[in-house]
Amino acid sequence: ADGVEPRDVWWALCADFDVPRDQW
Repeated sequence: ADGVEPRDVWWALCADFDVPRDQW
């Protein structure tokens, strides 16, 4: 996703997979 912050991408991925932020 060009123009998108990598952390925003991971936010979306973790939200999709329901991964707690403390497990990143």
